[in-house]
Amino acid sequence: MQPQTRLRDAIGFSSLWLLLFLTCLDAKAQANPCTAAPIEVDETIAWLHVKSRPVSVQDGNETVATVVNQRVSGDVAFRADVDMNGHVLSIKPLSGPPGLIDLYANAAKHISLYPFVKNGQPVCAWFTLRYAAFSNLTNDPDAKAYRRIVPLLEKCAADSAAKSNLNALATCQRAAEAADGLSLPRNDSKKVAAYNYYASALLLDKRPKEALTYAEKAIAASNLGFIPISDKAVAYGLRGQARALTGNPQGADQDLAKAEDLEWATFDVPRTPQQKSFDSRILSSILNFHAQILISMGKPTEAAKLHEAAQKLL
Repeated sequence: MQPQTRLRDAIGFSSLWLLLFLTCLDAKAQANPCTAAPIEVDETIAWLHVKSRPVSVQDGNETVATVVNQRVSGDVAFRADVDMNGHVLSIKPLSGPPGLIDLYANAAKHISLYPFVKNGQPVCAWFTLRYAAFSNLTNDPDAKAYRRIVPLLEKCAADSAAKSNLNALATCQRAAEAADGLSLPRNDSKKVAAYNYYASALLLDKRPKEALTYAEKAIAASNLGFIPISDKAVAYGLRGQARALTGNPQGADQDLAKAEDLEWATFDVPRTPQQKSFDSRILSSILNFHAQILISMGKPTEAAKLHEAAQKLL
């Protein structure tokens, strides 16, 4: 065999070996098996971890055809299992119209997520993943209530920001009443906002029992997905305050810990400076109030840790 031929063969063999080596590396990088049972993740936190939700042109066209032409609408829920890299391992339908389940199952398989972390280490996880599809051509049961709540909620937010609590009590009460008329999951964010604003106004007016009722409504609506994570954290924070003021420090402790978990989760994913500042202010406020509750429960050491954590956020 000529030297040139042997050299070409050697190069060819080396290239093949390198290709196989890189293929194995890529397979190892993608296949990140779960070494422990997946942890359950709050679905609001899960949505926070979603980097992208690609939808193909075909899927988009089929969704339009199903929703608009066939008049199929509603919300769909799946159980999603992901590995330590945030790659989707499996999607299992939980509820929803069959036509929409088939459409959204394919989209759900292709979402991209930031890895979930526990104690500083990436973990496998599972969570409920929801989609909603509604046609403007169908009879929208929320149409009237939605038209009513939008201006009321804007006025309620403005009065609350202006610290005009007497006005906020009146406008936020009307917004909360309008929220009671919303029935579709896609409008839950409006419900949570209205209930949160009114619960806050009631607390400022020293009416914690009434505030507790609306904070519980906010939590009930926030547990169905489609909610900004800070709104859900605020709902738990408000119920925690209301529970503390109505003589239930243990319940307050649990609610405030939940609110903190939700807000701490925002630090596990990329956020804009404005979002980080907003989340830090909310979390600092919750931590400081929680510390007061712990002191009243005879837990000064735990309270000191929360005070310290709150100071680091400012």
